[in-house]
Amino acid sequence: MKPTPTSDDPHAIDPATFLSRRQAGENLVLIDIRFPIERWWKRIPGALVAPAGFGTPRLPTLLDGAIPVLHCHGGVRTRSAVRALHALGIPALHLAGGIAGWMAAGLPVCSMHEMESSDADFPPREVP
Repeated sequence: MKPTPTSDDPHAIDPATFLSRRQAGENLVLIDIRFPIERWWKRIPGALVAPAGFGTPRLPTLLDGAIPVLHCHGGVRTRSAVRALHALGIPALHLAGGIAGWMAAGLPVCSMHEMESSDADFPPREVP
């Protein structure tokens, strides 16, 4: 994966780059590895949900060829999770700055009480 221009971490991708690469057709899937209480506060619409220790051999099948882009609150937990996925042979990136960086970029987030009952992305899908 190409590094994010604003980071010296080759496995980081900033929110704007993530969105532009997805809009260009790159198969990237955003995965939220935060604790449930954190997701209650704010979450990124459309992100899959996985527990922090989700490094499972089933993940490549679940991703169906997509490159996982992990996010937590500020990016610290995802760095170690990305290393764990790389050890399993799974190419992965992490969202630079986490959801805090996403919000700082002015990108949309929602809380559980803001979700519409008809929202196809609610409740967040769990990665087993």
